Amino acid sequence: MRRPVVLTVLGSLNLLLAVPGLLGDLKAVAGLVSRLGTATSPAASEPAQSPAHVAVFAALMLSAVAATIVLAAAGVGLLRSRPWGRSLSIGYALYALVATPLTIALQYFWVCVPAVQRAAAVSPKLEQLVSTQVIRQMAAAVSGGLMGLAYAAILLWFMFHPGVTAALARAAAAHARAPFRSSA
Repeated sequence: MRRPVVLTVLGSLNLLLAVPGLLGDLKAVAGLVSRLGTATSPAASEPAQSPAHVAVFAALMLSAVAATIVLAAAGVGLLRSRPWGRSLSIGYALYALVATPLTIALQYFWVCVPAVQRAAAVSPKLEQLVSTQVIRQMAAAVSGGLMGLAYAAILLWFMFHPGVTAALARAAAAHARAPFRSSA
């Protein structure tokens, strides 16, 4: 039985996107961990460094690491024509559709806006410099987020496509008849 091309393409994309995603997620977690306990000003007075904010961002970062691992596993499952690859892909896509806009919004309101406000309190020139950096940071976050949302939406659409569900159902039935035979 031949695997549908869409399973090969999406399974491969899941794996290809998971590798840099995991590296980026782990770098973000390492950056958060390295900043813990190093604040030079009272943490509670700066929203981006308050314990509640750090906890929220830590939870988002750790969930991103878990989601990226799920994306890689989903890729393996799709390449092996396993129904659990579809289930993991759906779970990842739903997570990405919720977490991406949430993360971007939190980054803007909890990190960028306070940074510009603190810079404005120091000098107009510093405010202008920080504002420019914030615009660049948010442009990158939004453009990357839009690409991630687009992939999640495409992945979700294909996982509910009748051809994909039928192919995975046939593969599951074949696997049930011969569980030790490789389907790749």
